[in-house]
Amino acid sequence: MPLTSISPPSKRGLDILLVSDEDYAESPPASGRLSPLIRLRTALLRVTRWVDVQPPRMGTVLLATYARQAGLNAAVLNNVLASPLNRLRFRRLLRGGPLAVGISTVAIKYPGTAEKIVSDIRRYSPGSVIIMGGHGAGYAPEMRKYADITVTGYGENALVRLLAGLKKGLAADSVPGVERGGDGLLAMGGDAYYEEGKPMLFPDWSIAGSPVKEFPVEGSRGCRYNCSFCTTPNRKRQVFRPPAEVLGEVLKDIGDYGAARINFVDASFTTDPAFITEFLSLAAGRQPGFDWTCFSRVDDFTRQPGLPGRMRRAGCRLSYLGVESIHDDILGRMRKGYDRKTIEKAFSSLEGLKVHVNFIIGFPGDTAEKVRETVDFIERFSLKEVSITPLYVPPALFEQARLDPEKFCRLRGEFDDSWAHDTMDRAGAVELADWARRRLNRGKLIPMAY
Repeated sequence: MPLTSISPPSKRGLDILLVSDEDYAESPPASGRLSPLIRLRTALLRVTRWVDVQPPRMGTVLLATYARQAGLNAAVLNNVLASPLNRLRFRRLLRGGPLAVGISTVAIKYPGTAEKIVSDIRRYSPGSVIIMGGHGAGYAPEMRKYADITVTGYGENALVRLLAGLKKGLAADSVPGVERGGDGLLAMGGDAYYEEGKPMLFPDWSIAGSPVKEFPVEGSRGCRYNCSFCTTPNRKRQVFRPPAEVLGEVLKDIGDYGAARINFVDASFTTDPAFITEFLSLAAGRQPGFDWTCFSRVDDFTRQPGLPGRMRRAGCRLSYLGVESIHDDILGRMRKGYDRKTIEKAFSSLEGLKVHVNFIIGFPGDTAEKVRETVDFIERFSLKEVSITPLYVPPALFEQARLDPEKFCRLRGEFDDSWAHDTMDRAGAVELADWARRRLNRGKLIPMAY
């Protein structure tokens, strides 16, 4: 059974200080014409980071849980750049000379953000080994140069092994499992999914110290799909935990930590019919029930008739759908695996389930006329909550475009803020996304498009 009680850190020095921050709200706009709504929302996101009142992040807490279970002294601190108070705490903890500092890059896409965190570590605790993990470092490989070693994949067990070697006095490049890559940088491979034959430990949320009682839970790792723009690790395969184990973690979060809402963070929580059917049956039988959100694929609703209604009755208050486009030519380039008819069928059978739908503006083949058609589609189906997002181009998509320029309308550029292709560029996508939000929010007291 998963561990249910973990001793607090001792008074000795930290073996590992796990930190994180994020920089998505800092992405520079390609146009100055952002609406007051978007500017206000961005400002509010920054305020939540400034005062550190965001829901706790799973990655650092889970790593600390595994470290403490192994007898190591671990602590967690988020928003170490954005929150002035947390930056002071960060520097105070660094002055204590932790053996290692782990940086989660799950919510970091700009190398400069990681560099700022590393700068504080080098200044206040030059003897600490800097360990980096998370797919941000995979998205932007140049980020890795700021760390002493990068842990790839899921790092709970790898981190414990690495710290054990460092505590024995081994240099980082002498720890078993650490290798030097072709770029000359040290790396250690983590688990691809879950440790073979062992259940995942339940995260100890007392480590997080967050006043926000919304806790993330993962029912699976990986994604069985392979969308061309995606940066999710481990695509083409998704491994689910036993439904009873997932529900057990939920009930512990509610009973031990006072969770008011559970947010399932899987790439899609509903892709495996056997898993989701059993989980919904177990959840619906719990009295009292609990509120939860998840990510789904729109074709999950058409392949599994009645699924939206069963989700709603089991307590799902919102499902996030990455529909991305309604245009079959763009959906094909995205490798989404469904067409517009599937989307329309799904939106006609929601059975009262509330959904938040994301659309991408600017994918190769997109035009101003197609954006207008997307807005008309949203209004026709009376969607109540949508995100309109300018295209985010990872290096992998640029590489696909170099290999097949015609298919991707000669997409070109070096980074997310400077791309262009034959039918649109970044500046045009930002302007059209902002126009779409203004149009959808027109005359509404409560905005529905973000």
